[in-house]
Amino acid sequence: MTNVLTLFNQKGGVGKSSLALNVAVEMSQRGYRVIAIDNDPQANLSSVLRGKKDISQGSLTRTLYEDGSPSFQQVREQLWITNADQKLSEHQQNTRGLENFAEIIRDVEKKNICDVIVIDCNPSLTDLTRAAILAGTHWLIPIKCERWSIDGLAQANQTIVTLSKRYPRLFHGTFLGFLVNQYKRNTQEHRKYRNVLRKKYPEHLFEGVVSDSIALATAQSKGMAVTEFKPNEKIASEIKEVTTEILNKMRD
Repeated sequence: MTNVLTLFNQKGGVGKSSLALNVAVEMSQRGYRVIAIDNDPQANLSSVLRGKKDISQGSLTRTLYEDGSPSFQQVREQLWITNADQKLSEHQQNTRGLENFAEIIRDVEKKNICDVIVIDCNPSLTDLTRAAILAGTHWLIPIKCERWSIDGLAQANQTIVTLSKRYPRLFHGTFLGFLVNQYKRNTQEHRKYRNVLRKKYPEHLFEGVVSDSIALATAQSKGMAVTEFKPNEKIASEIKEVTTEILNKMRD
């Protein structure tokens, strides 16, 4: 069975694309067949995984909103991508396209041509994000240990509830939880907010964290995941740990 992992948060700057990239690559390195879908007009995930390769078809992700046949570009062994571009923003208010996207991903899921689909979303609650939530079998919300990021969790939950009522035929996801990203272990404020989350959401807070690390940004500038660039660094170990936790939660 194919799992569809949607990473979303309506707040920008929480490291969704970085986490999607590193988790997708780590899963593929473990032998899982992974399709990464860049569902963000900023196309950060595409720019890293695609590198300098020419894609004559334009944005492959846009075809998912336009009744097109899904097409995937292989970028690693066991890893494929549908790339985004700025024109993807044309679908930010597109209810019919939203349904197309969810239905096409559901069809890919049923065909079992891959083990995991990882969807990276734009940093706002548009129809792009709603489409990815509907398509997901599992959702993960990356957050930072700061007030504004935590305050947005209620809005994210309300979005899920609203979609479940509006699209009962398409809605079939499970919430995996909140994963603390860009964590600063030596900062009192970050420790404080993580403890707040642990008390408030004991069943939904991931045990693992991903620290704030320059190695992540450096790896991405070289078109790599951190486990490819610095496999022996602590940050690489953290990516491996949270990937294991994600896979275990999706199996439950």
